[in-house]
Order: sequence, then structure tokens, then C-alpha cells
Amino acid sequence: KVSDRTARKHTGIIGVFIDFICGYTDVESIEEITRGMVNTHFKQWWKRKVWDSTTPDQLTVALRKFFTFIATEKGIVNEKAMKGLQ
Repeated sequence: KVSDRTARKHTGIIGVFIDFICGYTDVESIEEITRGMVNTHFKQWWKRKVWDSTTPDQLTVALRKFFTFIATEKGIVNEKAMKGLQ
């Protein structure tokens, strides 16, 4: 279990990630998200656009939890994205 503060931080990161995917890529489904999008491209974009103290490791943890959740709870597996988060 994570604290409410950590959960809010993670959901905020995932919300921004979804905005990034929808606004800055041509992805039409979760399965199309690549390793580079979750690792390099999103982290570089975050650093340029979001001015806060979030570390790259915190981004990785939130994204890993998200992709794990959709795999276990929704059956949507994206191995390419998960490889970028290891």
C-alpha cells in the first residue's frame, strides 16, 4: 500500500503521460506505445514542459505501476513499454 500523497503523485504523472501520448504522438492504442516513448521521449518532454522536482526514477515507477495495472486488471499487455521501464 502506498500513501495518499504517493498515489496522487503517481496518478498525476500518469495523467500527464496520457496527455503526452495523445497530444505528441500518433498512437491510437496502448499496444502501440513503444519503449522509447515511455523511457526517453516522455522523460525528456517532462523535463522540458513540467517544472517540478519529480525525478526520472519517480516517472519510471509510476509508469511501471500503470502498465502493470493495465496488464493485470485489464488484460492489456505492452511488453515493449515494460522493457523500457526495467
